[in-house]
Amino acid sequence: MRSVIFCTILLISIQARAADPYQWCQALVDQARDFTTYPLSELIEKKRAYARASSLDEFEVLTGKEYSKMVPLAQKHQGITKEEAENRTLAVFKQIEIRNLSLAIKLHGMSDDQTWNMAFDECVKAQE
Repeated sequence: MRSVIFCTILLISIQARAADPYQWCQALVDQARDFTTYPLSELIEKKRAYARASSLDEFEVLTGKEYSKMVPLAQKHQGITKEEAENRTLAVFKQIEIRNLSLAIKLHGMSDDQTWNMAFDECVKAQE
């Protein structure tokens, strides 16, 4: 139960202005749609690199995002060491980023709004 609460806090913290599932999902779908402008081979290589990342620092370099800000929150909330908090934070954000890349790979070349609307609806459903 603690890890569910922790993940929820992390997800909300990432999108502080998007505290509801609709805003959260729209941000994720928009990012995935933006990814589809990259060549498919580049997306696949990026996904591999994300999957192979073994530390939060390495993952931050790959994504260009600062996830380490979540580590103190995880430590405090979970009552765990910094190393454990880094590992859990890495696991949560790896899942989010890889899922987004997978969506972009799956829908690569799709430009119709209906397809992206279905992806949005599936995301919202998964958040309920």
